[in-house]
Amino acid sequence: MLDYLKIVFGTYIGEGYGLTESTATASCTVFNNNKSGHVGFITDAVLLKLKDHKEMGYTSEDKPENYVDGKRVYRGEICLKGGAICKK
Repeated sequence: MLDYLKIVFGTYIGEGYGLTESTATASCTVFNNNKSGHVGFITDAVLLKLKDHKEMGYTSEDKPENYVDGKRVYRGEICLKGGAICKK
């Protein structure tokens, strides 16, 4: 769908990942990267860790065949920390 919208509008469409707790963006695409299928690089305001979550079937080694453009893709629960993360 994103590739279709890029063609229709003829412009860059940025993607990102974030939560209310992360004060919006934890990662975002950069202007010169128009490839779909990822949410970009981690911003400087957060640290990100993928944690195994065996109860839900997500581990870093459960799908060793996951490769995108020759790079290994890992799975897991996303854990964030840093100055942009709201605290209790």
